[in-house]
Amino acid sequence: MTISTQQKLGSVEGIRGVACLMVFLSHLSSTFAPSMHTGNIANARTPIDIIMHSSPFAFLYSGAAAVGIFFVLSGFILSYCILNKGDAVTNAAGMTIKRYFRLMPPALGSCIIAYFALKHFTFDKSALGDWAQNYNISNPSFLDAIYNGTISSFLSGSAPYNWSLWTMKIEFFGSLSVFFLCCIIPKVKYKKTLIVIFMVMPFFMNVKSGDEIYYAAFFSGVLIYMLDINFPNKLGVILFAIGLFFCGYHTNGYLYKSFNSLININIYNKHIDNYTLFNNIGGFIVVFSVLRTKIISKIFSRDLFVKLGALSFLVYVLHQPIMHITSTVLFNFTRDNGLSYSMSALLSSITTMVIVYLVSIPYQKYVDSISVKISNLIKTKMMIKQI
Repeated sequence: MTISTQQKLGSVEGIRGVACLMVFLSHLSSTFAPSMHTGNIANARTPIDIIMHSSPFAFLYSGAAAVGIFFVLSGFILSYCILNKGDAVTNAAGMTIKRYFRLMPPALGSCIIAYFALKHFTFDKSALGDWAQNYNISNPSFLDAIYNGTISSFLSGSAPYNWSLWTMKIEFFGSLSVFFLCCIIPKVKYKKTLIVIFMVMPFFMNVKSGDEIYYAAFFSGVLIYMLDINFPNKLGVILFAIGLFFCGYHTNGYLYKSFNSLININIYNKHIDNYTLFNNIGGFIVVFSVLRTKIISKIFSRDLFVKLGALSFLVYVLHQPIMHITSTVLFNFTRDNGLSYSMSALLSSITTMVIVYLVSIPYQKYVDSISVKISNLIKTKMMIKQI
């Protein structure tokens, strides 16, 4: 049962859109219901905090799984763009030139927005979770924000103005690694073995703990592209459900305690974090099952999911600085007017999500489109013309 290329690429956008929504829900729950993540009964803010933490639906707000899904998708789509048509080296060279300039403008714009938000808006966040309370810079600097959006987030992962940009380092260097790998693949006999070697390599490198798992996720996306497998619908749905189960992994979650006690991986005296590991395994299984199962791929390639995917990167980079203003103002206003904590949190979350998605539409037109034009122009100027 084959899946059309158009449907497969549409489902890539669809999964990306859902993953972005998962990140958004992760940060909203960290703001209003932190016990959904920690399982700390004493610190529960709403009636469903602990229920959700121990339920099989925790994948709905798993930021770690969502980020893993992003990286698997990046590995898949980048390898598709390089290996599907034309000369791999030429394609990889062009994408290498474009990559930074494609990612940087939206990230920079979000840091500038964050600068103005942190500089000019201070709110009482005492009733909110630590994630919201700790998002603060005592003396915001415009130049620091620019440096954050152009250099530090991409080279070191340091992103105090917009915490979500910590992923830019892995996205950038992971992309470069995939480009390099894709230049080699066409000339190698044992292609899948080579990809697996690349997946394992980060675990033996001196990288930040947890990052090795995310780099491996990049290469796992290349592996999905190379594996000529299509699952029967029933098997694909089962795999998808298993993937979602692991995407909801919490170290102290009721359903996951046995996994955490049984698995203790150390490589060169460096402990491999079970939370990041299982969330990323779940992300890999989810992407694999969606892209290789016709019925699931068809669902995620529908217009709504594809439209969410088209805005996903922009929503991802914009949501934290906007949340700093909207969620806090709306929450305090509704609480001051007599609404319960739960109702205030719900209304603030829904309204904030609507605002961020609406803002992302003009941001796509006036910022993201510029990054596409700039990256294509630089590629044209730097590439040797083919005769």
